[in-house]
Parts: sequence; C-alpha cells; structure tokens
Amino acid sequence: MEVTASEDNLYHAYDDSQSSPKRCCTRSRIILVSILLLIICAISGVVVYFVVFKPTLESTAQESSFDYIVVGSGPTGSIVSSRLAANGYTVLLLETGSSTQHSLNGTLRVLDDTTLTLFDIPLDWDVINLNQTYYDEYINSPTTYGNSCCVPETGRSVGGSGAMNAMIYMRGVATDFTAELGWIGAWTNYSNLLTYYMRSENNTDLQAASDAATHNTTGNVHIAYNREYASDTLSSVFLDTCKNTGYGITYDFNTESREHNICGYYQFLVEHGYDGIQHQYNHTIRDSVARAFFGNDEDRKPRLLTIRANAMAIDIVFD
Repeated sequence: MEVTASEDNLYHAYDDSQSSPKRCCTRSRIILVSILLLIICAISGVVVYFVVFKPTLESTAQESSFDYIVVGSGPTGSIVSSRLAANGYTVLLLETGSSTQHSLNGTLRVLDDTTLTLFDIPLDWDVINLNQTYYDEYINSPTTYGNSCCVPETGRSVGGSGAMNAMIYMRGVATDFTAELGWIGAWTNYSNLLTYYMRSENNTDLQAASDAATHNTTGNVHIAYNREYASDTLSSVFLDTCKNTGYGITYDFNTESREHNICGYYQFLVEHGYDGIQHQYNHTIRDSVARAFFGNDEDRKPRLLTIRANAMAIDIVFD
C-alpha cells in the first residue's frame, strides 16, 4: 500500500522557495483562515501562536509520495524507517521535536571549540532535565497533553528518549516474551528475538569467546562499558560488598535468563574514541539508535530515507 504525503499539509504548503498556483491558493486560504481565527481568539481573550518549522534533516531522496511514513524517531522508529529504506522503499520519518546530536544536525554545542552537542555527552542528560528551557523544548512531560497520571516523561526530539536517557543497554529476557503476556507465534521463541537483538549490536567489549553466541560486533549500535566509571574505587568497593553479602557477580546482564540478585557493570550505548573534530580517539560519545542508523558523520543515512524534524503528525487519513 502506498501512502502519499499531500503537498497541502505538513510542510510543503509553507515552503516559500517553491511557488505554484496551487500552493499560492493554499497559502491564501491559510492566511484568511488565520486572520479569522485571530479575530475570534482576540474577542475571547485567547492568544494563538502560529509557528512554522523548517525541517533540519533531509535525505537525497526528494519525494512527494512515499511507500511508508513512520511517525516518531525514537529507537523503534529509527530502526524501522532505516531498515525499510535500506531495502529499497521510500520512507518519510516525521519527528515532532528538534534535532539533538551533532550527527543529527543538532546545534546545542557544549563548547565553542567542538562540534559535539549536549546530547552527545553520555552523562549530560541530567542537564536537560534541570534546565527549564531545554526541558520544555525536548521533553514530553506528564502534563504536556493534560494528563498528569500514568504518563511517563519521554524525549521529544530526533532520537526520542534514546537521545537523552541514561543509555543503559538492557535486553528483555525469555520470560518477558510469553503467550501469557500477549506475545504470539514466533515472537515467543527467544532464539528468534535474539537474532534481531544481535543484528543491531556492535559490541566492542566482548569478554569471552562464548559471547559470540549472544552478541555481535558488526551491527549499527555501539555497545560498550563506560571506561571512565567502570574502574573507579567506589564501584569496585560496591561490587566487593555485594559479593561478600552473597550476591552473584556478572559481567553480562544480557543473557537469555537473567538471574535475580546479581551485581555487575552495565554496558551502555556509547562509542569510544570519537571527538567530532579531528577523529581523535580519546572520547566517549552517546551512540543513540538514531545516530547509529542515520547519523551524518559516517554517511549512515539510507538514500531513500527522508527525515523531517519539527513536524507533528496530527491525523491519519485513509483513502
């Protein structure tokens, strides 16, 4: 089924660089409607802001119709859209939020002498939460949509929550994918799921030859231990205390049947040795799923994938 993105909605209706009688008429209707709405709102004492955003990410494919439209550029949307485009389909990925990491065209740089942004620094996610301006722009809070109950905070940005979370790499285990929990068919077979986990993984810190059965080194997303924190004194003392009190110690939380009451070092979605300037190998950078699958740094983005940031999908229309 082909899904068509109409020129009269979303973005192109507001693109002044391309003019045509059809678009001019559309803009005229928009202006007329906007004036009427402003008059009505002024009477009722309501102020309305009309904001038009330009997209910040574009692929080389310039399409007015697409085989698939994916809404949301979080980890799932990033993988789905990239895999489809890599297999020959034209794909439009819509994201209501702004760009984040440098390789995703983010501009919120941490220092003047680097291209890295706040979202590239692995443990700077708390800065976004504590800065009200950043919080309002990049996070969907429980009250964003008028619901303060049972709605978690999520990322509103290119990369979704994966561009600003704590980056811990934690898979589901076999007992998470059972028929009793609603999974059906082949999805209850953990061996099938493991194939997809491994396909996306580029684990740079394998510990033993046996890891090859459950981990991969050729996928898109870099997985590694955080070397800066994994060897500090406090962490070592904590693990010694766990061992002395009877807890098990593991170096890999991502096994098929993860035990309870175990301690160890987590792995993270990070890439070691990239600084964004001279490719010097002395830094650790967040490797969000979005960066891994269509970041600009290594030309990862599939040619048939078009990404539009600051583009909110408000409706789904079936012909």
